[in-house]
Amino acid sequence: MNEIYNGLQSRLQRQNPEALYVHFHAHSLNLVLVESAKSSTQFVSFFSLVEKLYAFIANSSKRHAAFMEIQKALYPEDHPLELKKLSDTRWACRESALKTMRKVIPPLKQFLEEIVQEHPPDASAGDASISLQNINFENLVCLEIATPVFQETAYPSNAVQQKDFDLAASYRIVDEVLQSLRKLRNDEKFQDSWTGQKKNNS
Repeated sequence: MNEIYNGLQSRLQRQNPEALYVHFHAHSLNLVLVESAKSSTQFVSFFSLVEKLYAFIANSSKRHAAFMEIQKALYPEDHPLELKKLSDTRWACRESALKTMRKVIPPLKQFLEEIVQEHPPDASAGDASISLQNINFENLVCLEIATPVFQETAYPSNAVQQKDFDLAASYRIVDEVLQSLRKLRNDEKFQDSWTGQKKNNS
């Protein structure tokens, strides 16, 4: 889009030199999220696990139905949740995928355990076993850290894409998000995540 020789902005400006290029702030936020997640091998592995779990369940109607039934049995008052596919281009959309994953960890682990323990073994038992081993303490901590960050960034990502959004409002929202993220980045918040996942993993 913004490449100065062959990007869309340069092509438009060759047609109309008065055309003004304004960088898309939602795309800038998206790039920040992408690069932040790539900065840690733990988070690269974590997002890979989230994508594999989605594909494992979504690509089989039998597995999908079994996962839904386990959720109904564990949470009869709630509507069963679908795991969400991760978007490679709109990382802010991962907020809903992470929120869902956070809610369905117990039924997800039970679902995988049942596949692993099936006799005779199901053809997918090997993949289920690997996924179950990867729902470990380290990846659960990654889930606890990543979810609130993506929740904080989802609102500004949606807000800056509104047609009637103005520049002053964007500065205000950016400041609010930075303040919220600073509040998350402290030892107390990390300790809460660490302690909570130690209990869940024990």
